[in-house]
Amino acid sequence: MCSVSFVLLILAETKSGDTTAACPPFRLIELHLRVESRPDNWSSEEKFCIVLETAPMTEAELSEYCRKHGLYPEQIEAWKVACMSANAESDEQSKRSQKTSKAEKKRIKKLETELRRKEKALAETAALLTLSKKAEAIWGHNDEDE
Repeated sequence: MCSVSFVLLILAETKSGDTTAACPPFRLIELHLRVESRPDNWSSEEKFCIVLETAPMTEAELSEYCRKHGLYPEQIEAWKVACMSANAESDEQSKRSQKTSKAEKKRIKKLETELRRKEKALAETAALLTLSKKAEAIWGHNDEDE
C-alpha cells in the first residue's frame, strides 16, 4: 500500500515558567501522520511508474515486490495492459483524427467553390438588374412588354 505523509506543526505551551529567548513560552511540535491510500485510488502516473519499475522483474521478484507494497501481480498486469491499450487507442484516435481532418478539408474546399460560384451568379444578377433599370430610365417603359 502507498502511504502519504503529512507533517502537522503544533505550538505547545512549555511547562516551565521561564520565558527567556532560550526557552520561549511555546515550542514547536512536529507530528508525522500517515494516510494509507488504496491502489485503486492511485493516479495513472503512479500506476505507470510501478509498471515500468516491475517490467524487468522475474516472477519471484515481482511477487516479493507485490508483498512489500501490498499489491497483487494481477493488478500490475492489468495496469500494464491498460497502459498498452491506451497507447494503441491513442494511435487509432490519431489516425481517425487525420481521416476526419482530410474529409473536413475536402468538404470545406467544395463549399468554398460553391460559395464562389454563387457569389459570381449573384454579382451577375445584380449587374443585369442595374443595367435593366438604367435602360428603362434612358428609354422609358417598353410598350412591347405589355
